[in-house]
Amino acid sequence: MPILHAESLIISPVVALAKMAPYDGYKGLTINQITQELEIEKLERQFPPASGVVFAEARLQVLASGQSVLQSEDGSIFEVFPDGHRHLVKIVEPPISVTIGSKVKLL
Repeated sequence: MPILHAESLIISPVVALAKMAPYDGYKGLTINQITQELEIEKLERQFPPASGVVFAEARLQVLASGQSVLQSEDGSIFEVFPDGHRHLVKIVEPPISVTIGSKVKLL
C-alpha cells in the first residue's frame, strides 16, 4: 500500500476553508452548501462599499441634470444645488455611531 504524504494531497480551497472556519454553522452542511454560504458571505461583504459608490454616482448624476439633492450633515438636512450652494431645510437629531451586530432601541 502506498504511503500518502500530506504535502502531496491537493485539497479544494473551499474544503480547506470549511475545515478551518471558526464559524461552527458549517457543521453538517455539504461542500456545495458551504460553497454557497461562503459566496453569499463574500457578496454581503462587498455590498456596503459598492452601495456607497453607486449612491455617490447617482448623486452626481442628479446634480449634473440640474436638480437638487438632500444631504444630511451633522444633524442638519440641506438642499444642495448644482451650483454648490446649500439651503438648510431642517435640523434633525445628529447621527449615532453603531457597532456592527449591536442592537439600538429607537424611540
